[in-house]
Amino acid sequence: MKKIRIYKLFKRYPILIGIVLIGILIGGLLAQRYWAQKQDTQSIITSDDLSRKGTIEQFQNPEELLEYTIAALKNQDLDLVLRACSIDENLLGNPFYAIVDKEQKFGYDMSLPPSADYEEYRPLSSAMLAKYYTEQYDNIQKQFKNKRDVKLIKTGVLYPDLQLSSETLCETAELCSYWGADAAIQMAALLQTSQEDYMISFTVTKYYGYWKIFDFRAEMAEMDNGKFIKPISLEEYNTAVDTTDVLSFMKKLNIEMDGSENVENETQTVKDIKHPEKEILPPNYFIVGESYGKSQKDTIEKFILALQKKNPVEAMSYCKIGDSDKQPKTVTSERIDTQADYAKQISHLYYGLLGEPYFSGERTLKRLDETAESILHRLNPQLIPYMDINTLLKVEDDKASGEEQYIAFYAFNGNCYMSGYTLMKSGENWQITSLSSVENDLDAGEVKEISWDEYQSWIGEK
Repeated sequence: MKKIRIYKLFKRYPILIGIVLIGILIGGLLAQRYWAQKQDTQSIITSDDLSRKGTIEQFQNPEELLEYTIAALKNQDLDLVLRACSIDENLLGNPFYAIVDKEQKFGYDMSLPPSADYEEYRPLSSAMLAKYYTEQYDNIQKQFKNKRDVKLIKTGVLYPDLQLSSETLCETAELCSYWGADAAIQMAALLQTSQEDYMISFTVTKYYGYWKIFDFRAEMAEMDNGKFIKPISLEEYNTAVDTTDVLSFMKKLNIEMDGSENVENETQTVKDIKHPEKEILPPNYFIVGESYGKSQKDTIEKFILALQKKNPVEAMSYCKIGDSDKQPKTVTSERIDTQADYAKQISHLYYGLLGEPYFSGERTLKRLDETAESILHRLNPQLIPYMDINTLLKVEDDKASGEEQYIAFYAFNGNCYMSGYTLMKSGENWQITSLSSVENDLDAGEVKEISWDEYQSWIGEK
C-alpha cells in the first residue's frame, strides 16, 4: 500500500521531488566539503587566558588603568597587559597616509600597513601592534627580574605644568591627531621593593571617554635608552610627579586643548573602581590557529585563495606559527612574535601583488614618482586580481632541516610574477615557514615581475 502511494506521489510531482532530491544531494556535498575543510583549517584559537571574560569594559580614570596594568606586569600576565594596550585603537587610527605625506618617502617597513583605510590590513596591523607591546612587556619583565616583592605606592601626572605648556600641548595634539586619540597624558608610578624605589612611566591615550596604554614610556621620564624602570628617591619622584590630582589635571588639559570649560562635566561622571587590579578588560588581540595543506602545492594554493577571499588571518594560519601538536594554554611572547613576522610578510606580499615594487629601506616619493595618495590608492587589497599559480618549481630541498623551497609563478593583468615559499611537512600535511626563497634571493613577501621570456627560461632551466 505504501509503495503504491509513493509511486503515485512520484508520478504526480516528478519535477518537484526531483528538485528536492537534488537539493538534498547538493546540501550533503556542501556539508561534507565544509566539514572536510574545517578539519584542515583553524584560523583562530583561544588559549585558556585569552578565554577569560572581561569584567569591565573600560577604565575612565587613567590612574586605575595604571593600577590594573602594573598588577598584570607584576603577575607576569601578558594577556591582561595586552588588553590594556591601544591595539584596536591604533590600528583604526593608523596614520599611514599622514606619515608618508609628511616624510615624503615610502618603504615596505616604514609603518603599519594602511589598516585605517582598508579592512583587510587590520588583522595584520593588530598582530604587529601586539608584538610591539609584547616586546615592551618582555623588556619590563627582564628589568623586574629578582624584584618580585614590588609594591605600587602611588601614581600621578609627570610634570603637569610642563605638559600644559604650549610646546608640549602642540606635540600632544599632533600625536592625538595622528592616532585618532582625544587626549594623551604622560604619567608615572612609584614602585617600592625591599631594596630600592623605582619609577615606571607610561603614555596613556583617551578614546571616547576611556583610557588605554599608548606606550610603556613617557618622554618626560627621561629613561636611559632601552630602560623602562629606573631607581629613584622619593624626593626625586615627588619633584617629577607633584600632588596634582589626575582628574583635576584632565579638566585643565581639556580646557587647554578644546578651549571650553563644558568638558569639565565629563570628569564628574567618572566612577571609582574599588579594585582595578582585580578587573579584566575585554580581549583586543587574537592568536592564529593551525591550518594545513595536503601537499606543497595544495598549501600554497589555499594560502593564495585565503588572500583572494580577503582573509589574511586564514592565510596566516597556513604558516607554521606554533607546535601543531599542542593547543597553547597561555599566550606566549614567542607565538605573538612569530605571527607578527608572518603578518609583516603577508603585508609585503599584498604590496607586491598590488604592483608596488619591492625594495629594502625607504625611498623618496620623488624618486618613486609617486604621491602619498597614489601609494595609498595602489595598496587597496580590493584591487588584487584573480590569479592562479601557473607553475610551482622546487628549487631547494634541505634534508637536514626538512624545509623545501619553491618559486610560484603567477599570471595576471597580462604580466608574469614570481615569489618564494619555504614549506615544511607537519605530520602528513604541509605548512609554510617563510614567504621567501633564500636560494633565489627572493626576500620574505617579495613579489618580482618578470618577462615571459624569463618565465620560459625558468621553466626550461628547472
